[in-house]
Amino acid sequence: MFLRIALLLALATVASAGIGGKSTVVARAKYTVIDDPDGFGYIIKLDGSDSDRECANAGWFVLLDGEYVKITYRMFADYEVGEHTATYKFRLTIWDPELEERIDHDYVTVRIEGTITKPPKGSKVKADADITKVKETENGWDISLTGQDSLNCEEYFWEYKPRKGHYKAIGERETFKYEVLKPGKYKFKLICISHSLGKKDKDTTWVKISKCKAPKFPKNKDCKKRKNGKKCGDPCKRVDVKAKADVVDVPRNVKGEFTIMLTANASRDCGKYQWERIIKGKPNEMLGNEMTQEYVVDKKGMYKFKVTCTNRKC
Repeated sequence: MFLRIALLLALATVASAGIGGKSTVVARAKYTVIDDPDGFGYIIKLDGSDSDRECANAGWFVLLDGEYVKITYRMFADYEVGEHTATYKFRLTIWDPELEERIDHDYVTVRIEGTITKPPKGSKVKADADITKVKETENGWDISLTGQDSLNCEEYFWEYKPRKGHYKAIGERETFKYEVLKPGKYKFKLICISHSLGKKDKDTTWVKISKCKAPKFPKNKDCKKRKNGKKCGDPCKRVDVKAKADVVDVPRNVKGEFTIMLTANASRDCGKYQWERIIKGKPNEMLGNEMTQEYVVDKKGMYKFKVTCTNRKC
């Protein structure tokens, strides 16, 4: 990918004075932005190591839906975001659990200039929430959430529903991990939004985590049961991702323009497609993300295209 820019706006820090002989805590937040190694967005690396925090705790929070939501109770945090243009606000909090007056906050604002291809008018918008893996960690469990099979989402919003209460925002990326600390049943909602189409869609998924049993979650919730009543098998068991680009036709209209009709329908096990036109000596021209793609030219010549097929669910 290209045309990726991150801008920094840092807000002032206000430190509380030392109380009762205790040293003052001072929060100092900073960050860097790197490309996702898998090529699907960015990672905002949050760092509070410059803070003064003798005998105090640290935590990172992100502003979602008007409320600061916990990312982690650690000095460092990785926050994964998608490819759309957006502004993210983070808060670093340093506090003493035994003396509430010893607390300080610092804030950073991160602007991401992304590269999302707008879908054609009339395209369908569909949310598809899935859980791909649940991994036990030292502190609890990491739940891997993905909306990879969603269609034409320009923005993703993930929400979590506590046992009691309403859904709360937890993330803004197509694929990310959510950490839980206790066993139980957890329910998640994915909201898929397309601003250019003026549409949105929602989907939900769940996971049940027990202390002595393997986590249960719908590994293939979109497939129907077989006629014999047995459930569908593991959808990733025989996945073999392969991209295949073809030209179906090149009709010419009354204006003399040529429409190059492309298809990737011979590809295998693709969750998403990305078409590009390869231009020698220049960056590739990003096209659409459907299985089929049309490209109009006004003169004869040699035109080269590439399709990338991805399946990150498996």
